[in-house]
Amino acid sequence: MQKVVSALLVLLLLCAAAVFPIKVNAAAAPLQPPELRSESAVLMDAVSGQILYQKNMNQRMYPASITKVLTALLALEKGDLSQTLTMSYDAVFSIDRNSSHIALDVDEEITLEQALYALSIASANEAANGIAEQIGGTVENFAIMMNEAAAKAGAENTNFTNPHGLPDPNHYTTAYDMAKITSAALMIPRFTEIFGATRYDIPPTNKQPETRMLWNSNKLLNGSIPYEGILMSKTGWTSESQHTLVSAAKRGDTTLIAVVMRSPNAGDKWKDTTALLDYGFDGFTAVKITKERLEKSSPTQIAAANNFQIRTAFAVADDVSLLLPAGETIDNLSITYGEPKIDEVKALAQLPVCINLPGPSSTDPAKLVDVDINMSSQISALKSKETTGDSSAQENASSVHLSEKETKAPIFLFFILLGGIALFLLKRRNIVRQLTRRRHKVRRKRINRHSDN
Repeated sequence: MQKVVSALLVLLLLCAAAVFPIKVNAAAAPLQPPELRSESAVLMDAVSGQILYQKNMNQRMYPASITKVLTALLALEKGDLSQTLTMSYDAVFSIDRNSSHIALDVDEEITLEQALYALSIASANEAANGIAEQIGGTVENFAIMMNEAAAKAGAENTNFTNPHGLPDPNHYTTAYDMAKITSAALMIPRFTEIFGATRYDIPPTNKQPETRMLWNSNKLLNGSIPYEGILMSKTGWTSESQHTLVSAAKRGDTTLIAVVMRSPNAGDKWKDTTALLDYGFDGFTAVKITKERLEKSSPTQIAAANNFQIRTAFAVADDVSLLLPAGETIDNLSITYGEPKIDEVKALAQLPVCINLPGPSSTDPAKLVDVDINMSSQISALKSKETTGDSSAQENASSVHLSEKETKAPIFLFFILLGGIALFLLKRRNIVRQLTRRRHKVRRKRINRHSDN
C-alpha cells in the first residue's frame, strides 16, 4: 500500500511539472536601449512596421543623399533597366560641381541600370537628375511623383523637391518616414542588389573613352565595419543636414531598418546604426499571434448609419508577427480596435487594430511594440436593422487581453482532485496502521495475563 501511494505522489508531481514548469532561471533582463548621438533615429521591423526604438522620429529634417532611396524606388518601379537615358545640360550643370558626381557630360548616354549604380555607389547627383528626367519628363514632375510614392508608403511628414537631396528649404523628411520609404523599396526587385553593391564598372560611353570604376565608400558595405546580414545602406551629408544614414539588415526571418539623421560626425552615424541593429537583433524575440486568435477576439457587431447595428465577422489576411523585448511574453500584449470604416458601395467594413504592450512607451523604448493592421469584413446585409441588446456585443470589448492562462483552470482542478485522492489514501493508511497497533497491544496484554496465571 505504501508503494502504491508513493508512486501516485511521484506521478502527481511529474504531471504538475509538465503543465506548470518551474523556471530555474529568472526571465532574461531587457536589453538596455542604446544612447545615440544622432538627433533623430528609428529602428523598425521592415515587414510589420513595428517600432523597436525611436528618438525624435517624427521631427522634420534635411535628408541629404538618403533621398536617393526614393529616387531608386521610382526608377525601378517605373523604368526599364536596359533603357538609355541621355544627359541634358540642366541635369549635368544644375548641381554644385563640388557635390558628388561621376563627371557625366551633356548628351552622354548611359543605361538606367548604370545610372542607378552611380546613384547608389558614388551618390552621383547628376545621375539622379538624369533618372528623374527619364522617368518623370522633368525634375519638377519627378518630384511630384516622389511625393506621391512617399505618401503611398505611409510617409506623412515628407516633401521632396529634387531627386538627389541637395539643400532646399522645402526638401525634408523624418527618420520614421525614411524607414517607411525604405521598407517599400526593399520590396522592389533589384533594389538591395544595387544599394548593397560594393563596386560597379560603367563601360566606355559615347562621351567617355575610359571605363568608370565605382567603389563604395560605405563602411557597412565595403568591409570597413563588417555587419552580419547587412542588405543595403545609403549615406548622406550636407552642411545643413549633417550626417544621415539609412540601412537594412536581415537575420533569419527578421529584417530591420535603422535610420539616423543629423549625426554630429561621420563616426557617430556608423556607431549609432550598428548599436540600433544590435539592440533589435539581440534584445527582441519573434512571436506570432494567429489570425484565428485575432478574429475570435474582434467585435461581432458594429454601428452603421441611421443607428443601424450590423452583425459581422471580421477577418485578417494572415498571422501577425511581432518582436517582443526580452522578459516580455505574448500574454502581456493587448489589442485595441479603432472605429470601423464602412464603404457602403462595396459593402465592406475595415477595422483598424493596434497590438501593443502596456506601459509608458513614449519614455521607455523597450515598450514600443506598436503594430497597426486592418481587419476587414464583407457585409452581406448593410441595411438590415439588428437589435442592440445582444450580450455578445458587450462580451467583445474594445480592448482584449491576449492571455490564455484561463485554459489551464480545468487541468489545475484535475490535479487538485488527484492530490485529494492521494491524501485520502495516505490518511486511510495511517488509520489502518493505528488500528493494527491497537490490536497488537490488546493481544500482548492478554498473553501477559495468561502467563501471570
